[in-house]
Amino acid sequence: MKQKIEQRLEQPQSASAVPQDLLQALIEAEDPESGSRLTAAELLDQVMVLFLAGHETSASALAMAAYLLAQFPEAQQRLRAEVEQALGGEERPLQFDDLRLLAYGAALFNETLRLYPPLSFFIREASADGELGGSRCPMRSLLILSPWVIQRHEAHWSEPHAFRPERFLAETATAEERQLAREAWLPFGLGPRKCPGAAFALQEALLVLAELVRRYALAPEPGHTPDLVGRLTLRSRNGVVLRLLPRSVKA
Repeated sequence: MKQKIEQRLEQPQSASAVPQDLLQALIEAEDPESGSRLTAAELLDQVMVLFLAGHETSASALAMAAYLLAQFPEAQQRLRAEVEQALGGEERPLQFDDLRLLAYGAALFNETLRLYPPLSFFIREASADGELGGSRCPMRSLLILSPWVIQRHEAHWSEPHAFRPERFLAETATAEERQLAREAWLPFGLGPRKCPGAAFALQEALLVLAELVRRYALAPEPGHTPDLVGRLTLRSRNGVVLRLLPRSVKA
């Protein structure tokens, strides 16, 4: 990776030949105040954080999304139909531009993150003295926030434990659900400390899920239920076991 970054920095390219990828976006990013750009060493750090920090969390979310697709065949069929419609009958791999047409797929993954947030809790430090929940909260106090609890709390969500991707679909979500999606849905955190890789993670996951249902029919493994435990990330002690039945796909 270090060599690829150095090559990209050393080889000037015409505007039409510049790769439109995540690395190029980082190379072109400028500090709004100083106008400075990331050095080669800083670029390497940023890329490695995106790959390493996003690896286990993405794996956790994708595993649970696949589990839910196997448990809810009607949702799986709806996603597959949406993928085929986005491709317009073409026999080719999915491209990132196709993802804009997968509204139900995005809603399905958002609902997966609501039910099974890869980071079931995270810690923040109070930046000033204050009060929280009727108790004194001194500056530098450590606060533990749990997306798992917030996103499954009956005070926030109707049928909080039910799998309903429609909550996140523009044409079916109620005004209250749209507000909750902004204020009580925080698998990536909220505010200025929100995960900078959120958009990348959502695109990556949707592309994987779309190709998965396009190429395989997912079915549950009889008698298997993931035994979930929240450690650094949400994971299953006994894995996530599914049955994959190949489909005939040309790409």
